Amino acid sequence: MSTVISQSSTSAFPDRPVGDGMGLAIELAAGNDGQYLSLPVDSLAAPLHVRLMLCPVDVSGGSILLLRAVDDQQLAVADLLYATDDRRIELVLAEGETLSVELPADGPEWHCIEWAIDRTQNTAELWIDGQSADTASGLGALGDVHELQLGAVYKESGLTGRLDLDEWVIADAYIGPVVIDPSSDHADDPARWLVIYNRADSDSRQWVDHYRSVRAVPYANLCGLDLPSEEVISEAEFVQMRQDIEAYLDVNAMSGQIFGLLLGHGVPGYYLRTDSRNESIAGQLQRIDGWTNEVTNLLPLIEPLQRPDTEHFNGDRLTARIDGPALADSLALSDRAAALEAEGLGDGALATFWFDPVTDGSLYIGRVNEMLDWGDGVDRQRLLLPFEMTEPADPIVETGFNTITNDGFFWGWRSSEVPSGFFGDPPGRRVFCYQATNVAATGPTMRSTPGGWTLQATQAGYAAAVGCSRDTTLSAVPSPDRFFQALRFGWTLAEAWGVTAPLLRAGLELIGDPLLRLELTGAGWHVFGPIASPSQACDEEPLAVLHEKQTQWTIDPGLVPDEGQAALFRIYRSDTSGRLVDGGAAVEVQRIGGALVWRPPLPVWPIVSGWTAPLVEDQWRFDFLWARPFSRSGITQVELIEQRIGETEQVIDQSACSPLAHSVSFSRTAGTQARYRLRIQHAQGGWRLTPWSQWQVAKIPPVTDLQTISLT
Repeated sequence: MSTVISQSSTSAFPDRPVGDGMGLAIELAAGNDGQYLSLPVDSLAAPLHVRLMLCPVDVSGGSILLLRAVDDQQLAVADLLYATDDRRIELVLAEGETLSVELPADGPEWHCIEWAIDRTQNTAELWIDGQSADTASGLGALGDVHELQLGAVYKESGLTGRLDLDEWVIADAYIGPVVIDPSSDHADDPARWLVIYNRADSDSRQWVDHYRSVRAVPYANLCGLDLPSEEVISEAEFVQMRQDIEAYLDVNAMSGQIFGLLLGHGVPGYYLRTDSRNESIAGQLQRIDGWTNEVTNLLPLIEPLQRPDTEHFNGDRLTARIDGPALADSLALSDRAAALEAEGLGDGALATFWFDPVTDGSLYIGRVNEMLDWGDGVDRQRLLLPFEMTEPADPIVETGFNTITNDGFFWGWRSSEVPSGFFGDPPGRRVFCYQATNVAATGPTMRSTPGGWTLQATQAGYAAAVGCSRDTTLSAVPSPDRFFQALRFGWTLAEAWGVTAPLLRAGLELIGDPLLRLELTGAGWHVFGPIASPSQACDEEPLAVLHEKQTQWTIDPGLVPDEGQAALFRIYRSDTSGRLVDGGAAVEVQRIGGALVWRPPLPVWPIVSGWTAPLVEDQWRFDFLWARPFSRSGITQVELIEQRIGETEQVIDQSACSPLAHSVSFSRTAGTQARYRLRIQHAQGGWRLTPWSQWQVAKIPPVTDLQTISLT
């Protein structure tokens, strides 16, 4: 059997810049025979750069010559070899100089191999995965290159297996990895992120390969650095790390497309400041300008809230970190994010939002009141999640939850120590935990045991968390309004945090998959009012937004006038996207003898299942209300259909619809056991039938002495 070179779609480099294609599959058989493809090139008169993508699928037993440059006498000028025993790439030059680098045995499968020879400068250089690996200078005459040979140019007889080659490029300047142009102007595109891993750490290499597969991160966006194994490094080591990141972006012309930096498992997370406190590296990299001071984050200042794009990222970047005591901890964060996206939060019943906005001093009362107002406001209600909030009698005396259960979100402000048993059972569908504190513990880190808030939250099953690496100022503590508004809009976790945090480089770090996106249900009730008339359409901000499982709403007594007067409210249903889907029901509330009393909501099209109908002088009165005039709804006639038990249905009443009217009313003698529905004629032709009511129309009292409105 001979060595065979063939084109194969399974050998194609996954990040092809243009569509699908074919790669070069090299099937290696025992024996000395080799196969290669040749390409004539012009005589070398300038630097010669050759780049290819290599994937050693399953090859062992010796060395193989992958690429040879020869002169016009077919003498070798430069040879690129792969030695399988130690996974070493070698560039062997005619003068006897050898440049080499070892490929890791684990991690990403494909590697970008590039070499250059410059006969005018008498230099040579070898790059691996977008970074310089080895150089040589003072080489003497390199000779002219007239032909390039690619494939199994030469192989040792014992070498067998298979390797794939693709994306072969020849140029007179640096080429670099296959950079994929982003498909989005926002940070939801993996091509907008640079993922940093520790090339010297096997677990880090395994993590980055897993994350790449989960998020389809382009290979060019994987930046491997040789970093210390410790989680806390010196400031000098951090400065070198920052410079290496910028150098990678600059040399590969990626600075303009990168919106975010993700520090992966095994990458140092902190550097030790001169005051012996830990400084978050992810936080510091939010702006890479050689300084370390806190600066204002401009994204939260944009009004109204806008999704950041190329116009907004002027030197600032989103950052996040995925790390933990063991590889399994870091892998779990990506897997949880993927599971949350696939499964969602359902109706939200398993994701209670626990909100603890209280601190322990009057200095912070302004921020406390801001958070309390949000907790009671419409923006928070729009989350449509079960909600628990600490409400002390004295807002400047610290209180907090002892434990949280059925939890999906926690946003708190309390001590740096995690209370024993805080993350209780049963757990909810745990998404995001944020603990703000102005006194941060500097000992516990993401790899310490038991660790601080972020580590304990992620080990309790949270997909993401934010915590402090050091003391933070009050001005660095965000309010949750923009964060959860961005999540409701479908933005990524990193984008939501990016438009929320007031300061950059403030000691805060986002832990978790920055590309996590949630689908938050919008199904529920929107309450408007007070309104002027039952037919008034409501376009302003709702008074309250309630989850679909909430069956009652408590009325603020201050919204109801003095005795003898009434206040009207309007209640709409909303679908899972938060859009209003019906015409709304009008509810009248008034004071009688000091108590609040209200009339039940009218049955409203298209909410017609389970009609309620008032009894007026021995007649059931059926009222139907539309949000728009009939001329805009295109409705010309409405008929009431009755079906008594054991009988066929029949039209018992009808009403022509005045163009400016919103409603129609029908009456029927009480006591008849029957069910009802409407038949609606539209101007463009055709009739539409609504669902049937229940068989028995129930008697409803005209007023109810309660302070709540039933939504059923």
